Amino acid sequence: MSESISLENTTKRKHTQARGRERRLALLQAARELLNERDMGQITLPSVAEHAGIATSSTYHFYPDIRELFKDLAASIADEMINSPLDLPSPGTWEDLVRSYTKAACDFYSQDIAARQLMLGIKTDPEIKRAGCAKEAGFGDALMSLLEKYFILPALENPGQIFFRAIQIADAMFMISVEENDRLTEEYVEEACRAKVAYLELYLPKYLPRKNHLDLS
Repeated sequence: MSESISLENTTKRKHTQARGRERRLALLQAARELLNERDMGQITLPSVAEHAGIATSSTYHFYPDIRELFKDLAASIADEMINSPLDLPSPGTWEDLVRSYTKAACDFYSQDIAARQLMLGIKTDPEIKRAGCAKEAGFGDALMSLLEKYFILPALENPGQIFFRAIQIADAMFMISVEENDRLTEEYVEEACRAKVAYLELYLPKYLPRKNHLDLS
């Protein structure tokens, strides 16, 4: 009998946890949809709950305030960007690859106003930005892995930190563009590419040998 009760309790607990995950994801999706339609200053936790079709009282179980929800969403979007497959052209040089990677990030931000508001917006609470930026080490690792796919990298001291800083430099240019133009302009995207390449040139030689199986010559 006790085993039957234990199994029943375990099943109920798993069901409750699954329902909790579904509601949390629904709140994140609702917040993202609203951010693509409105300024973030116009969005409240009750408005997100209403958009998600979830009782406001239940919403506070997951997030005590809208800032915490936005922090979670910023981290979620950063994870999505890091793990999204990229369809980039085969590069001639490592600089070409860095530029393509940077422009792919620009395209993502340009198409997703929510991501742009949360991670680049001038009105965004610094804690929200930091929640997304905390994932930038992942962006740096992704860029390094992409370069290693095509080129033989030299031995570097703290390579993760180097590529992480390169991402931050590009993001700084993106933020200036959003502050001045409320969007990412071609001029600032080009500046982001130049700045990122210039920084990486402090650590990478002008010409990197290509991986043999990908040699275009």
